[in-house]
This record gives sequence, structure tokens and C-alpha cells, in this order.
Amino acid sequence: MHSSVLYCSPGLCVVELSCSCCTGPFRAPPLECFTLCLAGRGRIVQRSAAQNLSGFVEPGSVTITPANSHGTGEWPRACGFGIGVAPDFVREVMSAACAYGESDASRLASRPHRSALLREGLLAVRREVLRGTLCEARARQLLASGLLDLVLAGQETPVPDSAATALTPARLRRVSDYIEANLSKDLKITELAETVGLSRSHFTRAFRAATGMTPHRFLQKQRIAKATHLLETSEESITEIAFSLGFSNPSIFASTFRAHTGMNPTAWRRHTQ
Repeated sequence: MHSSVLYCSPGLCVVELSCSCCTGPFRAPPLECFTLCLAGRGRIVQRSAAQNLSGFVEPGSVTITPANSHGTGEWPRACGFGIGVAPDFVREVMSAACAYGESDASRLASRPHRSALLREGLLAVRREVLRGTLCEARARQLLASGLLDLVLAGQETPVPDSAATALTPARLRRVSDYIEANLSKDLKITELAETVGLSRSHFTRAFRAATGMTPHRFLQKQRIAKATHLLETSEESITEIAFSLGFSNPSIFASTFRAHTGMNPTAWRRHTQ
């Protein structure tokens, strides 16, 4: 494995990578690493305490390696580039996106991904590095949008338990009304389950059977729908809208909004007012 550092700071690193077909040990840096394959294809394996990656990479594939992981691997003849970001940044994005409270990207590190939004975000960061115009804040927003897209897409997979009983229309309406009335709160799955007298696990299965998505994904869709309305009809600032809809900060709001709509809040307001 050969690497060439293009850019490096305490919270962001961009590296060109090339590899001949090889096996052996590896040790990741103290950053969460997103690697995009640009050329070559073949089987990739990475085994460590934090990761059990196995799959096939080709141009456009993205793999994720957890920070500080070390173990053994198998890599094809390929080239591409990697972007490393601070683990705290990834935890913040995952916390904003995940229904079950995962605090890192390890569950996404078990296979290669084909997220167009994540791929384009990684390519945009690389272009800015090569041009000497990199803005780290913009780079983090692009990566957050791609990661959110990856997580939220995974929340829409079919319900594993085909026998799960869906929420009745009355119960679904009760949950939907509760969410609508409390969009500014940090709503928990347990709290939503209590509105219809179910356990968290039973509620999650029943809600997903009724709607095709997790409760958290539904909540985010409701927040973004409200956000689009406020952007079009109010004079509230984007920061005020973010906090009024329960987002921890404007950056996470902007990334979530872009993952859902393909456009950042400022552009949405400009095109709709």
C-alpha cells in the first residue's frame, strides 16, 4: 500500500492511495477514514476488533475504516484516495441520524458502499485540495451530508420480521400528532412508544411495518417538511429554524436538510421565496 499526503490538519486529512494485490497487517490513524476507489476492482477484507469488512470494490465504491483500528487485511490492485476526519465529528453526525443511538461508524464499516452523495462529497473535497481552495467547514458539511445519506438510506431497508404487526391507523395517527406537536424536542424512541403503550422494540417493529421507515427517519422527514415551510414563508434565520426544530446545531441541520432535499437551506430559501 502506497500513500501520498495531499492535506493534513488535526481534524482532516486527505491522502492519495495505490495498492498492488496484497495481504498483511494494517493500522488505521486516529481518524475515521473514508476511502473512494477510483480505478481497479476486486475483493477487499479488513478484520479487526472494530471492523469485519468483506466485499467487492470497484470505481465509485466507498469503504470506511474506524479510527485506531488495527488487524489484518486483503486488498486488490486499485487506486483511489482517502479522507480522514475526527471521530468526534462522525459521532455527532451519527447521533443526529441514527434511531438506535450508535456513537460511531463501525456498523457501516462491514461492507463497501455505493452512495452517490457520499462519493460526490469526497470527490468535491479532493478537487478543492488539489486546487488549493479547501475550506474545512465546507468539507465537513459535504462529508456529513454523504454520511447522513448513507445512514438514512440504510434505515429504509425492508423490515426483517415479515410477521411484524403494523401499528393500527389510530395509533399511527396518535404518534404522528405527538411528533408534530413536539418537533422542537429531543424526542426519544421510548417516549414515542409510550404514547401508544408499547415497548421500544415492539413499537419500532410495528412502526416500520406500518410506514416502511424507522421512527427516527419519519421524525426527520417531518422536521424537514416543517423546515421547508418555514424557509419559504417566514423570516426566521436558518439558525433559528434549526434550533426550533430540535437540531443540535445549524451545521447538522444543513447536512440533514441537504441529505433529504439535495439542496442546502440557503439555496432552498433563495429558490422558493
